[in-house]
Amino acid sequence: MSDVTTTVFQPDTGVRRITTGRLRGQDIEVVFKKDALHYLLLAIDGPTARYLIAKAVTVERVAKRLCPVDTGRLRASISYRLGIDMDGVYAVIGTDVHYAKYVEFGTRFMRAQPFLRPALEYIK
Repeated sequence: MSDVTTTVFQPDTGVRRITTGRLRGQDIEVVFKKDALHYLLLAIDGPTARYLIAKAVTVERVAKRLCPVDTGRLRASISYRLGIDMDGVYAVIGTDVHYAKYVEFGTRFMRAQPFLRPALEYIK
């Protein structure tokens, strides 16, 4: 088996072709279509985004279950949002309650009661 790799990019169509190796005398060709890759990896309604949403919902649910409750304000404020930047789709899970960091990490007067970090570890 001879290993040969050829890469051809056609800017006008956005198609990238990679031909590599031989399998029982036949060439193996992989074709990447720019629009399809964009939808797969970067679209806010694409499969990657749907996967991130499923994971974010799980982290949010577990964090709410682990969150200590006094008035319920902290638990109710835990949420997620989906965003997109130059690197692709991302999810942010957290809270905007100012004292959340003290609950999560503790202070010298109060022990930590982590809820976000263990929720993130849960999905790993």
